[in-house]
This record gives sequence, structure tokens and C-alpha cells, in this order.
Amino acid sequence: MNNCALCNLTRADGSKYTLSVERGIQIQTEDLERWGRILKPEVLEEMTRIATASNAEARCGHDIERGDGLREIADRISLEKKQ
Repeated sequence: MNNCALCNLTRADGSKYTLSVERGIQIQTEDLERWGRILKPEVLEEMTRIATASNAEARCGHDIERGDGLREIADRISLEKKQ
């Protein structure tokens, strides 16, 4: 089992599970698809490039940019475009 404290989780029933890199990437892909419905293609492309840049080095699912991490990337891109 992974030694990452964030990835060694406990379900409500007390059973243990790990957020794997594969599951993190699956969640990231689903999240990016949702972002793709509202972003311009060029913004989505930049967001995807930034979000997936470190996937190959991920040790656990929490190392994968997803959820709020993607929102932060979108905010950064928006701020850069305004400047």
C-alpha cells in the first residue's frame, strides 16, 4: 500500500482503500471533459497541458491535478489572459 497519508483512506464502514494514480487520472479526465463544455478550445488545450504535465511522476492519486486543482489552473489562465 502507498505510504501517502492522503491516499490511505478509510471508508465510512471502516474499510481501507488507496486513491491510485489510475483513478486520479480517470477523475482528471472526467473533470477536463466537463471543463471542455464551457471553455474555449484553446483554453481547454492549455489547461490540459498544464494539468497533465506531471502525471507521469505521480506517486498516488492525490498527485494528479483534478477538482479544485483544475479550477485553480483555470483561474490562473484567466488572470494571465486579462493582463
